[in-house]
Amino acid sequence: MCSQLFGSLSASYLKFLISGILINRFDNLDYNFFEIIACEILFTFFLISTILLFSVSKKTKGNYIYGFLIALTVFISILAVGNISGAVLNPAVAIGPLLISNFIEGQDIIGNLFYYLLGPVLGSYFATKVYCFF
Repeated sequence: MCSQLFGSLSASYLKFLISGILINRFDNLDYNFFEIIACEILFTFFLISTILLFSVSKKTKGNYIYGFLIALTVFISILAVGNISGAVLNPAVAIGPLLISNFIEGQDIIGNLFYYLLGPVLGSYFATKVYCFF
């Protein structure tokens, strides 16, 4: 987790240094809190379920298609909810750009940060519970 956060912070700051542009918008203001959270929960659930079923499960051991399936899940998530919630699916991906935006421009990030902490955590929790149940 620390390496993901460091990578996210570093990439966001380097992008700002190179281009002068901040990555500070993940969510669409046309959608409300519950719609954004629902998108993050649902598609994080799909991603974690794909990871658990195809790369962790003993039933699919020796299966080399899991990388493609994980990438396909991320791709579909971006297409489906990228314009709604940003399809972050991992809190570390959002924390770096939001903290850099807050540091450089003083933007309020608490509301946006809540989306990307709560949604992926709940989606991951539900996916692991379903995986353990079956």
